[in-house]
Amino acid sequence: MNNKHTIGGIFCDLSTAFDCVNHRILLSKLEHYGIRGTFGALIKSYLMERFQRVALKDKTNTVNCWNWELVKHGVPQGSILGPLFFFLLYINDLPTVVTAKNAKLVLYADDTNLIIIDPSPIEFSNKLNIVFANVNEWFRNNLLFLNFNKTTYLQFQTKNSQKLDLYITLQKNQITNSTNTKFLSLTSEVMLSWKYNINQTLSQLSSAYYPIEVITP
Repeated sequence: MNNKHTIGGIFCDLSTAFDCVNHRILLSKLEHYGIRGTFGALIKSYLMERFQRVALKDKTNTVNCWNWELVKHGVPQGSILGPLFFFLLYINDLPTVVTAKNAKLVLYADDTNLIIIDPSPIEFSNKLNIVFANVNEWFRNNLLFLNFNKTTYLQFQTKNSQKLDLYITLQKNQITNSTNTKFLSLTSEVMLSWKYNINQTLSQLSSAYYPIEVITP
């Protein structure tokens, strides 16, 4: 921004990412990374041939059960291996599809964000659309799917920088051109301001302070 470059980010939201991890694709990637033999077989048994069903108890304490169904996708949530091991390895090769200069992916678990920088607004727009299309193609090849309703685009600005009239459309889905978005429990704003987060924290502190003040003699 100090060099007058155009900077933008696409904050991707994956639909039920942990539930969509394909077991066959995951196991092939684990083998590629050297997880084979006894340990590979242990991981395979941990993932595959598992069944689940829904059981509901009504007001009369009668339990109604559905049929057992084979789990074909997803990693066990709530486990240590789920987010830290399986999903990180599953998307580990995603950055290889981003080859454009001054374009990079920021990955944290299932949060995937694309950052583009370019001195030319025209080149910035072209690069943004091409790289985003490549990333989405990787998602589809790995049976992961974007939630276009929650995926947002932000162009980071200063008071003197130019706001581009940019619309990103992919597969007839338009990405929301927003002024802020939630990222890792913080709200990122186009002006890189902390005002929203500060006001939100003040509101939470005020709510917590009131009962303490009431009960204090």
